[in-house]
Amino acid sequence: MGWQIYGIGAIAVLSGALLVLAIKLMGWSAEMGVGIASGQGLGFVLLVLGYFGTRRALREKDMKAAMSHALGGFFFRLVTLVAGVFALVYTGWANPLGFALSYLVMVFAFLALEVVMVQNALDRSKEDAAQPR
Repeated sequence: MGWQIYGIGAIAVLSGALLVLAIKLMGWSAEMGVGIASGQGLGFVLLVLGYFGTRRALREKDMKAAMSHALGGFFFRLVTLVAGVFALVYTGWANPLGFALSYLVMVFAFLALEVVMVQNALDRSKEDAAQPR
């Protein structure tokens, strides 16, 4: 396992700390709770969908397809973040800051999971190449 997982894990922890700091500075409200819950919920759904998609892309043994999936998924998560913040600013349904920060925690958690999945796939391919036939 490489060092990348620890760096990404640290970013996820720092994002969570930033979320706690934002709650402390802005104060807890029902709108903040709804924003946090909606960001976590949407992030978790995309994490599960991304996990299965990444697993399928890595099973094909085509790193170009896996990288295309990873970059496309990141772009989709970024667009979802921006659209969610704009929707919450426009409707006033929930606190956009709570949504954005909690969603980013889930994005970094998925990124850490994706790094682990790719690292495991690369380790398996190295082991397969090293075995005599």
